[in-house]
Amino acid sequence: MIRTGFVVAVLLLFSGSALAKNERERWFSFSFDNDIFVGTDGGFTNGLYVSWYDLPEDGVISFEEMPWYYKMQTYLTGADDRGESVLSVNFGQTLVTPADIQQVPPAPSDLPYAGVLFWQGSVLFGRGEKTDFSTLFLGVVGPASLGEQSQKLVHRATGSDEPLGWDFQLHNEPLIGVRYGRFWQNVHSEIGGVEYDIVTGASAGLGNFLSSVETSAYLRFGVKLDTSYSLLALSSGREINPTAHSGGWFVYIGGSVQYVANNILFDGNTFRNSPSVSLDHWMNLGTIGVAYSRKKWGFSFSYSNFGGIEASGDDRQEFGSVTLVRRLK
Repeated sequence: MIRTGFVVAVLLLFSGSALAKNERERWFSFSFDNDIFVGTDGGFTNGLYVSWYDLPEDGVISFEEMPWYYKMQTYLTGADDRGESVLSVNFGQTLVTPADIQQVPPAPSDLPYAGVLFWQGSVLFGRGEKTDFSTLFLGVVGPASLGEQSQKLVHRATGSDEPLGWDFQLHNEPLIGVRYGRFWQNVHSEIGGVEYDIVTGASAGLGNFLSSVETSAYLRFGVKLDTSYSLLALSSGREINPTAHSGGWFVYIGGSVQYVANNILFDGNTFRNSPSVSLDHWMNLGTIGVAYSRKKWGFSFSYSNFGGIEASGDDRQEFGSVTLVRRLK
């Protein structure tokens, strides 16, 4: 089961206003994910995220102002035709444990214990009804990720069972990955004063942490949809909830299909012997949620269910996620 323990993440959550020119905005958000929202105890158990971002005054970031890692990514997304831009930064922690955290040693047929501590930088370029994004991922798996300490801290605070098998976690290994993708607002219209749109996306990533290709689609109903569709590019990793633009709201349903070539959380360490399980290469995810925002604050809630294409019932994972957003400037 995939578990996210105590997460200290600093990532850039950008709303649709990220594509608005002649305006500088700074946002702060707090997100909490937990399967307690859906009445279970397993899988993607909990996550805590603190996020913010800062937008350029005219919506366009000059090449000279970008840090080196963003400059590198602009070549993937069209440096000569970038359109309106936003940069994101994300620090986070992801944990994986077996289904039975009391069993020692863990069952060899279940996922191994593993923690991932990472930094992630993303650049997004909006051009009307399409948005390109590119992400650079750097991190570490193993004891250096402090996964054991994080999960035990959360379980003590919540009165949950203590995980006993962290002595069998994956070994330390540096991680690197890149991902490129594009999202399109294919349809945008309204019925009885309520807008609706269909947003689709595709991306591909390569790295020793994760290599995969993914396609996704969302149907949304609400207001100010044209200013918020682009943020779906940052939600595919389950790190944030889709969030409405100032004064907007929407409800949505969507999903994705992904082919995973390698995932270190299943495959184990790349260069050392370690616990591992067979990887289900075809995965899918379904999600449903609601988002609301005023000029200075907003919130969103979602329910997600994911697993292998052929998985059902207890073989699939589910969790709920709530996000609070505050505009600082």
